[in-house]
Amino acid sequence: MRFTAFIFVLCMILVCSCTTKYERSPIQTQQKFVVALEKNKTGLNYGHPYEIRIETFKKIMASLKYDHKEGVFNWAKKGDVFQKKEIERLAGPVVEALSKSDHSSYARFVSLSRKKSLMLFTTFQQTEGIVFRDEAGKLNFAFSQINKKIDTEEGGVDETTLKAEFSGKDPVMVEKSNTTLVQMPPEVKRHVSENGRAFPMWVAIDLGKTSFQNTAPAIAKEPENKFVQTKEVKETVPQHADKKEEVREKLRYLKTLLDEGLISETDYDTRKNVLLDQLK
Repeated sequence: MRFTAFIFVLCMILVCSCTTKYERSPIQTQQKFVVALEKNKTGLNYGHPYEIRIETFKKIMASLKYDHKEGVFNWAKKGDVFQKKEIERLAGPVVEALSKSDHSSYARFVSLSRKKSLMLFTTFQQTEGIVFRDEAGKLNFAFSQINKKIDTEEGGVDETTLKAEFSGKDPVMVEKSNTTLVQMPPEVKRHVSENGRAFPMWVAIDLGKTSFQNTAPAIAKEPENKFVQTKEVKETVPQHADKKEEVREKLRYLKTLLDEGLISETDYDTRKNVLLDQLK
């Protein structure tokens, strides 16, 4: 009887230890990338919600570079962390996740990309990490993997069957890796652990002391009423005697709202059609 009870308790401990300490709410899910809002149950606090301009965020992503050592002779492979296509598809959803986060959540992403070698062979690779603003106000990027090569030889895996998926790795727990973020300006520092060791794939960026300053007005959250009312447009754009010019101004304003993420494409198309009907 005692032995049975012991086995039961041991099984419960193992089940609890395997239970994830995170909760994820998807922001955008595609075959080549996934962005989610992840809630951390460890009690850590973040400086959220956080709003940053998409263009500023894209510049930061484009500046991140890495060095990867592999093989017996530690051959170094250097390159950009994100390809241009990755930046374009990831920036918007990650910025959205940061704006919807709270003190216990952050943005998590995983992205698939492909790269052609000098021999014209195509390889697939995956990058995964989290983005958050710490209590000191610095923007943090922490990676669990950077352009990690995916073995596509076994099982006949090809581009049509590959799918971006989160791993079980916690980016803020990676203290040793053959991959290291490099070529950082003075304002970008690698995170240092309590024992004084710098994390290889975790950096903190002081936006107030760098060329990435987020000085322009932050992107506002999407209004509850997504539709842009005609009255609001009239109050914002200058009035013109010429009806066509007035409509053009309203269309330009609507396009600006769409580009800044303040309205959806559906809302934009709806109001655009209404304005175009006024020219008939």
